[in-house]
Amino acid sequence: MKTPSAVKAVIGTIFVVAGVIWSIMFPKTAEVFRPDFVASVAIAMGLILPGIVILFFKKLRALPTVLSILLFWSLLLNVVLISWAKTAVKVVQEIAQENSSITTE
Repeated sequence: MKTPSAVKAVIGTIFVVAGVIWSIMFPKTAEVFRPDFVASVAIAMGLILPGIVILFFKKLRALPTVLSILLFWSLLLNVVLISWAKTAVKVVQEIAQENSSITTE
């Protein structure tokens, strides 16, 4: 089932505007690979890029479009999870170093 072009234009515009507002309003940090920064960028990209796809591709069907957007969001979630895992490893290493220095004293 094909969706009317006016509906696609409205949905695509909502996605793009929400992504731009999110990227402007979310506070950015100085460190690029902190999990909150990576999550913010992932959310903005997860809103802007599907909106652009919906706006500029003429022949879109609902099911493949939704599945493609979900696949893209899954990719972005994996990037965020990797960032959280790297931060968790750093924290565990710091705690282990602190504990080893305390036990040797």
